[in-house]
Parts: sequence; structure tokens; C-alpha cells
Amino acid sequence: MWFVGNTETGFVVNKARGLTIGDVQYPRNIFVLWSKEELAAIGIKPYSETRLDSRYYNQGALTRAETDGEIVGTYAAIDKDVDTLKDTMLQSVKSIAGSLQSNVDWYWSRAAKGGTSVPSDVAAHATAIYTVMEAKESAIAAMTTLDEVKAYQNKPMVETRKVKHTSDEGVETYGPETETHDREVDQVTHGWPSLEEVDPSFVSLVDA
Repeated sequence: MWFVGNTETGFVVNKARGLTIGDVQYPRNIFVLWSKEELAAIGIKPYSETRLDSRYYNQGALTRAETDGEIVGTYAAIDKDVDTLKDTMLQSVKSIAGSLQSNVDWYWSRAAKGGTSVPSDVAAHATAIYTVMEAKESAIAAMTTLDEVKAYQNKPMVETRKVKHTSDEGVETYGPETETHDREVDQVTHGWPSLEEVDPSFVSLVDA
């Protein structure tokens, strides 16, 4: 994108097109053929807008300023209501817990009808679901600021995984070499118990 004129009265050009500046009509191909300096000489400069994280902010007024020969538009950030954000997070926690529990409820239904008793690992899993749910609900309920909400949903962590190797025969093995990656984890969706097979490449996920 480009910006034509000064930051107060100018306008944005989203794609190359012919322009009249002053008394001169310029063809659209100036945006391709001319250098940045040549365009700037007639009042055309690169343009970009900073974007707000819509999870936490509503857009306010747009202001524009020139920085290093480019025009940058910035929207004022209007904080979203913390209690509303918390309610959404709590609904997600309850939904995830309900979905996980529904996946194993049939074990109890089978046992109640005289079938095989509930395996101990499944029973422990069901208990863990509610334990994790209660911990998350308590953490979310204690939040009073937007920064706390953001920190909970964007927790810096470091993930370590074993490097995968594939033999000429197509056999996959992992390690002993490892590699690490920085991650941001949403604690609403992360940290729930699972009965799925352990990822053979996974080593650890720890606080950064």
C-alpha cells in the first residue's frame, strides 16, 4: 500500500492505479517502474498499519505518522472488558472438560450394565480432568487485569523434542539429538490430561 500526501489530509492507495497529483496525471505503472525516492518526490510513500490483537482490544481512532520515509497508521487500543473475557475463558474450560469426560463416560455406562469394570487408568484420567478444570477455573477467577488474562493465554514456554530420523527402509526413530523451540501456550487449552499414546518425539515443555 501507499500513502499520497500529508498524514492529515492524504489518502491510502491499496493497489496501483492512475493518480492526479496537482495538475499532473500519473499512470499506474509508476508504482512499478519508479523508485521509492522518485515516488516520495511527488508525495507518494509506502504505507502500513499496525494491527491490534483483536482478542484483547477494540480499535479506536486511527492516527498516522511518518517514520523513516514511510507512513504508519496506528489504531488506538481500547481494552476489552476483563470480566467478559474471563467468562469466555471459563466457558471454554467447561466445554473442554465436558468433551474429555464424554469420551470416557461409556466405561461407567458399561460397568453399570454389568460389563467390565472401569479400568484404573481411565478412572484416574476422569479424576484428573476435574482436578485440572478446577485449577484453571480458580486461576481465571482470580484475574483482575487484562495483563493477567493475556499472560495466561500467552505463556512463554520452551519445548524440547527428539530429532526424527528415517532409515533407508523407512523406519522412523527419534534421538538422541534434541531440538528446542520457543512457544506461547494458551493455558485454557493446554495442560489437559490425555489417554492418547505418548508422542515419541516429545521430551519436555517447561516455563521459559
